[in-house]
Amino acid sequence: MTSGKLRAFLQDKRYFVIVDDIWSTDAWELVKSALPENNLNSRIVTTTRITNVATSCCSSLEGYVHNIQPLSDEHSQKLFIKIVFGDTSACPPHLEEISHGILEKCHGLPLAIITVASLLAGKSNKHQWEQVYNSMSSAFSHQGMRDILLLSYYDLPHHLKTCLLYLSMFPEDYEIEREELIWRWIAEGFVTEVRGQTVDQIAENYFNELINRSLIQPVDIRYDGRAYACRVHDMVLDLIVLLSAEENFVSIVEGQSHNGGGRKIRRLSVQSKHVGGEVMQDIMDKCSQVRSISFYGCKELGIPHLQKLHSLRVLVSNYYSPLGNEHIKFIGSMFQLKFLRISCLGITELPEEIGDLKHLQTLDIRVSGIAKLPPSIGRLQKLVRLLVGPCVKLPDEIGYLQALQELSTTSIFSIRLMEALRCLTRLKTVGIYLAARGRLISRDMARYKEALKSSLAALHGLQSLYSYSSIVNCEFMEELMDILCCTVPYLQKLVVGGDYLTRLPEQMVSLVHLTYLYLCVARFIQGDLCILGDIPALLCSALSYTWSMPLMNGLPSAASNSGALRSLRSIVLLTEVGWRCCFYRMRCQSSEGYVLVSERRK
Repeated sequence: MTSGKLRAFLQDKRYFVIVDDIWSTDAWELVKSALPENNLNSRIVTTTRITNVATSCCSSLEGYVHNIQPLSDEHSQKLFIKIVFGDTSACPPHLEEISHGILEKCHGLPLAIITVASLLAGKSNKHQWEQVYNSMSSAFSHQGMRDILLLSYYDLPHHLKTCLLYLSMFPEDYEIEREELIWRWIAEGFVTEVRGQTVDQIAENYFNELINRSLIQPVDIRYDGRAYACRVHDMVLDLIVLLSAEENFVSIVEGQSHNGGGRKIRRLSVQSKHVGGEVMQDIMDKCSQVRSISFYGCKELGIPHLQKLHSLRVLVSNYYSPLGNEHIKFIGSMFQLKFLRISCLGITELPEEIGDLKHLQTLDIRVSGIAKLPPSIGRLQKLVRLLVGPCVKLPDEIGYLQALQELSTTSIFSIRLMEALRCLTRLKTVGIYLAARGRLISRDMARYKEALKSSLAALHGLQSLYSYSSIVNCEFMEELMDILCCTVPYLQKLVVGGDYLTRLPEQMVSLVHLTYLYLCVARFIQGDLCILGDIPALLCSALSYTWSMPLMNGLPSAASNSGALRSLRSIVLLTEVGWRCCFYRMRCQSSEGYVLVSERRK
């Protein structure tokens, strides 16, 4: 939406807008131009670290600047103790004096307190605390805060230092998906194998350790306590960008310049919308040994020649402007490539040479114009993750991908393709769209069901299944649930959308490892709670009902009285009543049982 359209939309409306982290008066003027002064008591709240920007934001709107005050001594102490010793603990007597000294140097700044507390967590030796105290400058200055962050950085083991520095590849305030990050770490060779754990489990442990040390911030914590993504605090990012430049670890292109100097570039992150061809060519001349290249939000870019980058492990391409297929025609020459993400609608096909990437582990084309994959995709024997959109046509050769663990999300139109799935015995996560094409499924429904059943039966290690159907057949959906309950015993996450079941299947209780469930069901009955309660590992359940169901006033107490609902933390119920949509969410409170925490009717 353009600023003009937004202004027109808000003209007769009362609005409340929060704009976070404004860095320049020009940026504020652009934001302000989209927000009309309409005498409806609308309000705008902005945050900034720059005094003249704060003054500018208030000058024309009769506003005022609120200077955020540091935490009080009491609140500083509470925050510090909570992180170091836990919620209910107190500071041991032999550490009280040194803790006061540390907090004095933090000057009530939350980031400083959190950083130092995370560094001291698990350490009860007074000498260790004194070492930290003696290394600290005053956090009240920018340099002092940087010194405190450096303490946490130097305390990291070598592998975590490398993983943290790699985050300088991402732009400021970028939401970094956990799965993308850990597989990029793996592609770069940062993850050391440990007996008894898979490489992605080890990488996720690295991710969680950086969160525990408060060096990255978790984003969107899910029902199982795992963060879907993370962000890097601005001051932490400033530090790792500086360290990355000093160590020639990452070179960043902003505007018409980059921070790599005249040295050979090891990793390149282009974070500018406009980079001229000459500038880009000069940069690429230093990239003969580059291991990772990322383009973020590029509109006008002198497209580099990539065919000579034989050491490249990671290529991430996020373009706003439409590129053509010619820009990836040399992709097959990048023999060491392990991670490839193409996010550009102008690229509509992959070359046959994609099959030459013998080491490729991740192929992500979800946000592209690619409509089908070439048969040569079957030669990618190390491919672990294939991320495509629901309209992408897969070749039958997909069955040759013996290492594949994640397939998301593909339409299964043909019986042959359904049969090919049974060969992917290492699949852990799969998203499939069961769609009718012409008369095929109506004519061969029995064969289609049998192929689906045999394929699911072969996927013994399947942990997450996302299934969407447009067959419009309740009987088919019930048979699908029978198949799942009988053949996929280790399923942990099940999402079945599209067509509706007549009722919640009782055989769901056989899925003893299931932690998350989403189903579309025709009618709600009280017995559904008993079925949910008998699934021992279930943490979160979301059920969508088509027919009217009774008012939910008594449901929380009914849920609480069901002793079987021991592990279930959240229940979400969605129902249609006439033309209205009712949304109910219940959350388990250990002391109060289940309480209705939100209810919406539209």
